[in-house]
Amino acid sequence: MARVEVIDPVAPPPGNVKQVAPRVADLRGKVIGVRSYWPNFFVFVERIQERLRSETKVGDVRIISVEEERADRMHTQTRTSATSMPSSVDALSPQKYAAFAQGIDTAIAGLAA
Repeated sequence: MARVEVIDPVAPPPGNVKQVAPRVADLRGKVIGVRSYWPNFFVFVERIQERLRSETKVGDVRIISVEEERADRMHTQTRTSATSMPSSVDALSPQKYAAFAQGIDTAIAGLAA
């Protein structure tokens, strides 16, 4: 009789698991930052803005767009060097992130399915 080997495709967790930031107790009046990952992400962000404003009474929702930063860099580089651009996920400079972080109380930094 043939033998069947079952293989688990799930990778083990990394050894250096980081703690997530503590939850904000109350969003009323807070400034929420959202990092936009791709062009159509704004459709999602608009819905999130509506719900945050109507259901939690946040002070503001601010967006930092990776795509805008990437486009700015593309315009300042030559055609040959533009091919070595980093992916849109890591296109923002540390200075832009720092400036964005100074003006928000908490952030939505990613999505999970």
